[in-house]
Amino acid sequence: MNDEDDHSDDSFFGHGTHGAGVIDAERDGLGVVGVAPEAELYGVKVLDGDGFGSVDWIIAGIEWAVFNGVDIINMSLTGPDRQALREACEQARNRGILLVAA
Repeated sequence: MNDEDDHSDDSFFGHGTHGAGVIDAERDGLGVVGVAPEAELYGVKVLDGDGFGSVDWIIAGIEWAVFNGVDIINMSLTGPDRQALREACEQARNRGILLVAA
């Protein structure tokens, strides 16, 4: 991960915020509700605001999720195919974590 103090979605497209809303929007009487409004979400930022980063940042995010016992990791990103990344994904899967990638 990139060790920024501000973990808000600063991406140009707001993709993380949009995805979180689809998942976890609360039933608030405005007509929109997420698919899992009772879910607990964690924003694990692995790319900068322009959508760039390193494989090491992605791996660190996966490792954080494994260490903190999340159930699902959503990864809407692309990057190079690296053995270390495959191993991090396999470690998460072996811990029973569902990985979803766009």
